[in-house]
Amino acid sequence: MMNIAIIGAGFIAGVHAKSILASGNYIHTVVSNIPSQAAEFAAFFNAKEWKTDYKTIDINSIDCVHICTEPSLHYEMICFFADKNVPIICEKPLTLKADEAEKLDGMIREKEVPVCLCFNNRFYPAVQEMRRKIAENELGAPIMLYGSYEQSFHIPPVMNSWRFDADGGNDLRAVSEIGSHLIDLIQFVTGENIVRVSAKFKNRTEKLYLNGEGQLTEDRTDKEFVLKNEDTAIVMFELEGGALASICLSEISAGKVNELRLNIICKDGRADWSNDLPDRLNIAVKGGDDSSVTLGMQTGFSDSYINMFSEFYKFVNSGGFASDMENNFAVVSDACKNVSVCRAILKSAENDGTFMGV
Repeated sequence: MMNIAIIGAGFIAGVHAKSILASGNYIHTVVSNIPSQAAEFAAFFNAKEWKTDYKTIDINSIDCVHICTEPSLHYEMICFFADKNVPIICEKPLTLKADEAEKLDGMIREKEVPVCLCFNNRFYPAVQEMRRKIAENELGAPIMLYGSYEQSFHIPPVMNSWRFDADGGNDLRAVSEIGSHLIDLIQFVTGENIVRVSAKFKNRTEKLYLNGEGQLTEDRTDKEFVLKNEDTAIVMFELEGGALASICLSEISAGKVNELRLNIICKDGRADWSNDLPDRLNIAVKGGDDSSVTLGMQTGFSDSYINMFSEFYKFVNSGGFASDMENNFAVVSDACKNVSVCRAILKSAENDGTFMGV
């Protein structure tokens, strides 16, 4: 059994906590800079202790730390725990800055600290089967991929948060929040890097208003809030093997709680997957009929986290180092590539969709 520390006490920290317990491990320490949240979270998940400063954690009492905070805090936290050789599971994106991502990649390689980035969609059995079919050339070479990720998360009224703080460094929103998952899946499934991107952004409205409850709303107040990062995006990619890909992203899709879809067209067949039916992979081959393969037993969102954490904990207990071995979980070098793609997407959008190298 692993003793775990969680930094953060929001929604995604709760997902981590439930998955940690479901995988047979123990939450030792909870950290939040809001004392009441830390205490409530620790009590709910039966943690041994709570703190307001991650630097006061007794390193000798934990086997792994989960970082579930806003991305602008990731760099400092990863540096702190990596320097003390504590295995790390960190929410994506790794960081908001390409130079920070590169520094972390070098540091982790040098210190050989196991680090896992939470690209949980890799851990649906259907996604792994899609990857296997491509790797073993059962469908032929990839020609084209297309996907979408839709949420209703930012339809106003919505609480103002770091996600809207472009001036504070969060200059991407739909791309870094949900698009990063598709960017990862495209590269994970094909085994190819994205080398060029073209992107266009579109917002539902140019400005909202901040009300007395801390919400961004369309109801006029005396506090105008100009939206400086994207509600939606359309992105086109070129992969190193020559395949093309495109994705549509939206955080303002009415009725869509969390819908991700990925389709891949290959020389000798095709495959598609959706997290609405996460245990099902649809396949067709040249000259054959369409088929649907069911993998797992009603595998869902929480299962993807449980599977990811279990694999990483097993890896840590084996004494391995994540950057130079084959794993399903994303490592810092994967996350570093993802950040570079996201920065190229922003640069393209700022230049009217001009293709940019990664």
